[in-house]
Amino acid sequence: MPWLQVRLAISPEQAETYEDALLEVGAVSITFMDAEDQPIFEPDLNTTPLWSHTHLLALFEADTNPEQVFAHLRLLTGVELPQHQAEVIEDQDWERSWMD
Repeated sequence: MPWLQVRLAISPEQAETYEDALLEVGAVSITFMDAEDQPIFEPDLNTTPLWSHTHLLALFEADTNPEQVFAHLRLLTGVELPQHQAEVIEDQDWERSWMD
C-alpha cells in the first residue's frame, strides 16, 4: 500500500504545533529528521532536542488529498506554512529499510 508523505521544514519551536496539527488531520506517523547533518551530542536528561533546521515527515494513507492537509494546517496554526511538499511513496519493508 503506498503512502502520502508530507514534509515540512521547521524550527524546533514549531515542532509541537505542527506535530499536533498533523495528527489532528489524520497523520498515522510523525518523524523528525536532521535537515543539515547537525550532530546532537549527549542531550540533557529527560530532553528531546531537535536540530536547528528540522524536517518533519508525516505519513498519511495514500488517498489523502495533500492540498486539504495543507489547508487544514493553515487553519489550525493560523499562519502561513513553512516550506512544504508532498509525495507518494511506495510501501516497503520499513524495518529493513530503516536498518539499511
